[in-house]
Amino acid sequence: MKHLLWLAVLLICSRAVLAQKPLPRPSQSSDTVRVVEIIRADRFNFRTVDSATQLQILTGNVQIRQGKTFFNCDSLVWNEATNFMEAHGNVHIRDADSINIYSRYLQYEGNRKTAIFRNNVRLSDGNSTLFTDDMEYDMNGKVGQYRNGGRIESKQTTLTSRQGYYYADIKDVYFIGDVKMSDPEVALASDSLLYNTGNQVATFIAPTTIRSGASIINTREGYYDLKLKKAKFGSRARMQDSTSVMIADDFAFDEASGLGEAAGNVQYRDTAQGLLLFSNRVFFNKVKKNFLATEKPVLVTVQEQDSVFIAADTIYSGLMNDLPALRYGYIRGFDTSTRGGPGTQAPADTIRKVPPAPTDDTAGIRLPPDPVTGKPRDSIAVALPDSNTLHKPIPRPGSDTLRFITAFRHVRIFSDSLQAVGDSLFYSGVDSVFELYYDPVAWSRSGQITGDTIFIRTENKKPKELWVAENALMIQEVSGENEFYNQLRGRTIAGAFNNGELESVEANGMAESVYFALDDDSAYVGMNRATADRINLYFGDRNIRKVKYTRSVKSILYPIRQLPEEKLKLDDFQWLEGRRPKSKLELFY
Repeated sequence: MKHLLWLAVLLICSRAVLAQKPLPRPSQSSDTVRVVEIIRADRFNFRTVDSATQLQILTGNVQIRQGKTFFNCDSLVWNEATNFMEAHGNVHIRDADSINIYSRYLQYEGNRKTAIFRNNVRLSDGNSTLFTDDMEYDMNGKVGQYRNGGRIESKQTTLTSRQGYYYADIKDVYFIGDVKMSDPEVALASDSLLYNTGNQVATFIAPTTIRSGASIINTREGYYDLKLKKAKFGSRARMQDSTSVMIADDFAFDEASGLGEAAGNVQYRDTAQGLLLFSNRVFFNKVKKNFLATEKPVLVTVQEQDSVFIAADTIYSGLMNDLPALRYGYIRGFDTSTRGGPGTQAPADTIRKVPPAPTDDTAGIRLPPDPVTGKPRDSIAVALPDSNTLHKPIPRPGSDTLRFITAFRHVRIFSDSLQAVGDSLFYSGVDSVFELYYDPVAWSRSGQITGDTIFIRTENKKPKELWVAENALMIQEVSGENEFYNQLRGRTIAGAFNNGELESVEANGMAESVYFALDDDSAYVGMNRATADRINLYFGDRNIRKVKYTRSVKSILYPIRQLPEEKLKLDDFQWLEGRRPKSKLELFY
């Protein structure tokens, strides 16, 4: 009886020791990679299935370890021979203190260190949590895979897809199939996406649509930094909002500041103002709705029948209400600061003044910093006018929606009814006036106009009125074979158009004219050379039909066969047909 009592006590003590921390079997200690150590369990049993299969059954607060990986569950069945485990209830795997995986069910192959999780699976890496119903996980490569739908939640960002691969070491997730991302500021849809849960960067590897505020972005290459709200897009990305569309080979964009850069065959359309821009590089500010175009920019004011094409070395455009601040430099148009400072509060009667140029006739304008890296750029030489020219007070109506345009160096304009060249240009969307500076030349049909400054007011994007300030000279070719030119000169010249055709002109201030008169059969009868305080010319069928002289008139009519060579042309006569743009395609080269 005593021997039986001692045997019962010995069995009870042995089972208590095993339940707390059983020692590994000798066969396990030969391979530390595949060793499975039972740390604790409330109950521990052995079951022999056949001569080759022996199962260890652990229940209640089970905890085991393999290397640096810890397993917790409610119950576990372990086949030591095959090193295969099956766990149920509150499964928790902690892998090297960095990855935590939870589920209701687990199958684990200890030799290969691969696991299959099912039912309410959660994987957390400290930055984000993956939710799915089925997942395979490779402990060696630290790679998880789901095939039946899953989602990742990272702070305020949620991503879902049909399939996914999670790389724990580098915290990358490869999403495949019906990928969607939601964020308080960004929504995304794609077929495939690479996302890093550590730095919260989404990398695009397939056609992707991004919604950010009122903007829609289509791309198939690039990345979006959800933490810094910065992005780069490639492969002809497309950016659209309620009033504009921009397409380019490459984009760089800062959502927080609104600053961006587009490069490579850029196309920009302002649908509200009817503007179309082509350029190889464009810097833009989505907050202020402005842009600075360089590298062969061409701007088009779209019209069904007679669009106006403008080319220059540099083109800048912004909203009229931002114009006063540009007295302090065009680059202020890219400043998103709302703090007070020079130019932020301009009086209602601010005079629009062209900034003076430095002595070398160019100005180094510092470009906006790189939208992604934040690093400053090298300045580029953007030509500015070289004198202070005063214009009309800035119109206020509609200044929060209407645009202005400035163009610098080698300005060329082409439309079917009007062509022009000059050094600098300003256009106001309020009064629809083109202002050309520094040796400007304008052509309409067979007429040429030059002067210090040329103003052209348009209506329905066709020339309506013309005004030339200082040294104004208009030339009309009458006969190229005979070199006959009608000419009109004055301190100023004003002109009026009808349906895009020059209807009348008026020269004031020591006006001079050379006019070839025709008889009723349209044959030349002579040349009239005259001076007056004011001279008016009236046109019909593109020819002069009437001439009117006012005050201090002096006139001489030379017979057509007795024309003095020295009287055929006014002083400073220059026929500049060689500078005239011949087609819109010419402006793109």
